[in-house]
Amino acid sequence: MITFSETIETLLKPYAELLGQDFNGYRNHLYRIVNFCHLLKPLTKTESDKIEIAAVFHDLAIWTDKTADYVPPSEGLARTYLESIDFPEWSDEICQMIHDHHKITRSQPKPTEGKTSKTNELPSEEDSLTEIFRQADWIDVTLGLRSFGLKRDQINSVIKQFPDEGFHPLLARVVRSQLFKHPFNPLPMLKW
Repeated sequence: MITFSETIETLLKPYAELLGQDFNGYRNHLYRIVNFCHLLKPLTKTESDKIEIAAVFHDLAIWTDKTADYVPPSEGLARTYLESIDFPEWSDEICQMIHDHHKITRSQPKPTEGKTSKTNELPSEEDSLTEIFRQADWIDVTLGLRSFGLKRDQINSVIKQFPDEGFHPLLARVVRSQLFKHPFNPLPMLKW
């Protein structure tokens, strides 16, 4: 189990004050996602780095932009960060992970995702990082009701290590606020 990530801790630290009382809940959500990704598929170091970066930014615009329609500005935060560290070649894949993380149906591999220099073939739907990330977020958001093949004891072990700390009530507040402000668009973050 991954209990410490230099990437997560370093990237999240500048947002600690903005996150305020939600910091621990969001941080634990990130670690649960990362661990679920590793349980769903053995990841290389590079794949894990990409997952961790996507995790940090995937919901961050809830706080930075104070909106329930947080996916596009979260993608922007990730893209800006990747440009600042001279890794723009990761931007499309990481932004796709963020874009599809609340997708109800499977994510389809994109032409640039997971290509190998020898075969130039796309990964299968199940192996794409976008799909793994999507599944991991759904596992966490549904408290394991959507398990994508993980065993209950695996899910519970991760949740025990990284307790909720108010994250799910926060999600309920975000959705409730959006429902009252925009009743005809209550869940703008969901994709089909």
